Formats: sequence, structure tokens, C-alpha cells
Amino acid sequence: MHAVQQNQRATLVVLDEVHHVAAEASWGTAVRRMIGDVVSGEIHARAVLNMTGTLFRSNPKLSAIDHTEPLKLLFVAPTLIAARRAARALDRITGTQYAYLVTSEEPYALSNLRIAAEEPRSCAIVTVRMVTEGFDCPHVATIAYATNIVAPLFVSQMMARAMRRTETERSSGKVLPAKILIPDHPVLRAAFVSAIQDAIPLADDEPSDEEQRAEGPQEPRMPRYELLGSDDPHLESVDVLDQPDSEVGPTELADAISLCETIHVPTVYAPRVALGLRHRPPPTDAG
Repeated sequence: MHAVQQNQRATLVVLDEVHHVAAEASWGTAVRRMIGDVVSGEIHARAVLNMTGTLFRSNPKLSAIDHTEPLKLLFVAPTLIAARRAARALDRITGTQYAYLVTSEEPYALSNLRIAAEEPRSCAIVTVRMVTEGFDCPHVATIAYATNIVAPLFVSQMMARAMRRTETERSSGKVLPAKILIPDHPVLRAAFVSAIQDAIPLADDEPSDEEQRAEGPQEPRMPRYELLGSDDPHLESVDVLDQPDSEVGPTELADAISLCETIHVPTVYAPRVALGLRHRPPPTDAG
């Protein structure tokens, strides 16, 4: 019906929650058939407006390397409870078994970590302090840093997980920017800024002697790390992963943020404040 309409008159197509039309999703296939393909330049609609995409599922950079390798999300959780809830949420949102739960309390954790790293499709690795030294998965392109650890070595190790180049990046010369999501807290922001400023190669992506000779001494080299930018996502709703009945809607969240600002509490705690307000006992008459 929509395809016929587009052939009959000029049509603006508006896609809300655009992450649901990702390339590997069934909706993505349907929408591509209806609207066309930006990459090929064949668009059937007069115009397309995409709205409210989720970063790690809709980032147009999955096309920067022509979908030749499966890019992955690394979700760093603070506790086992939070990790389990995050894994279930990712599976529910994607409609697939998208998340690999890798924690020391889970059976076969190291085997699951190896399987996730070698998985030939995009997936999420949800972990609690297990992906440090010795983990090698260049396909990790996005990190959701949902913990409060600010130790410089740990932060640097986590950043490095998203900064390794895949074979396609090496052969094509196209570098995929790392995406790192962190809570909006001044201490965490400062920790990551410091780690980026002080970043040094972590035994990764250093050119071999043969590569250096092939490049030639006259060819300039790009900096090891480059900060392309940062932005504030302004979340509409959140889940407090380690609490029951944890979804906080936009109205509750806005009220809690306003209260936090009034009483000088960091707004990163607003979701928990909202839960506290939700479950507070009703007032009683003094008389």
C-alpha cells in the first residue's frame, strides 16, 4: 500500500524508533523494499525523516566497512544483577538472542566469552570486570560503560577494547570511530577525558617492521587516538538495572532531575530518586 502511494504522489516517510529498521532486522528488510536504499541511491519516497535511533543498533558507520565484519557492543555492568537485567533487556529490544552474559558466577564464562568474540554476527557482550587483559576482539565498536569504576588502568583498558582495528579497517584504510557511552557524572567524565589525553598504544595496532617499510619513511602517520566529538543523549526514559520495577518514564525522570538540581544531588542519581519517590509511603494526618 505504501509503495503504491509513493508511486502515485510525492511522499514524506517518517520513521520513528528508527533502530527497529536496522539492516539485519526483518523490519529493515521490509522498509528497504518499500523506500529503497540510500547506499545504492535508489529512493522511492520524496524524502525520509529518521527519528530517535539507538546508537549501537542504528549507527550508519555499520556501513562504513560495508558490513563485511560483525561489529559488537561491550556492556560493562556494575553488578551481576545489573548484568543479567541488561542482557535480558538487550534480547527483548532486539527480539533475538543478542546478548552473551559473561560473568565469573556464570558457568562456562570463559567459553562464552570466546564464543562471543568469534560470533559471526553482531552481538552484545555483557560482563562484570572480566574483559581486561588478554581479551582480543577488534569487532567491539561500541562500549556502554554502566559501572562507576574510575581507576585509570581499568578505564584505559575498556577504551582500548573499542579502538582496535578489524582486518577490513586495515585493508581498506577506513577507520571506524569508537563509540563509548558513559553515565553523565563529572567524576566519570573526568576519568575518561584524562584517559584519552594520556592514551598510549596498549600493545595493539602497532605497525610491524614490514608495514613500516611498506609505508615508507616519508609518509606521515596519523595520531594514535583522536577524539572526534561527544554529545549528550538526553534520555527520555531509563531502566535502573539492579532494582525491581525499574523502568522510569519521562515524566518521573524529569521530576526527579528537577528535584536533584534543587537539593544539589548529581542528576545521574535521578532514576534512583524517582524510584524512591514512587515507593515512598503516603503522608498521614498529624491530627
